[in-house]
Amino acid sequence: MLGYSKGSKSLPNGRIPTSARTLLRMTNLCDEKARLVKEYELATVAFSEAVSLLQRRMGTSAKKEYASLARAADETRVKSEKTRLALEQHIVSHGC
Repeated sequence: MLGYSKGSKSLPNGRIPTSARTLLRMTNLCDEKARLVKEYELATVAFSEAVSLLQRRMGTSAKKEYASLARAADETRVKSEKTRLALEQHIVSHGC
């Protein structure tokens, strides 16, 4: 089987087959990317929860409270967008 044993990722000469290299590159999550993915996930969950709360309080809360909830939802949206942008920039610059 192409001169390498089952479970091995490299050929006897130490080289990794092209398809395996491609697969490793595609699935490689560097520590920074993993951190950014987690940060983005947390930010999008926070945004979703803020919007859900805003929606539940629509028409039932005082104007001042609603405005505060709307600001909080907007702040979480901005944070979510910033974390997404940071992740995208990392992917482009780091190639992972």
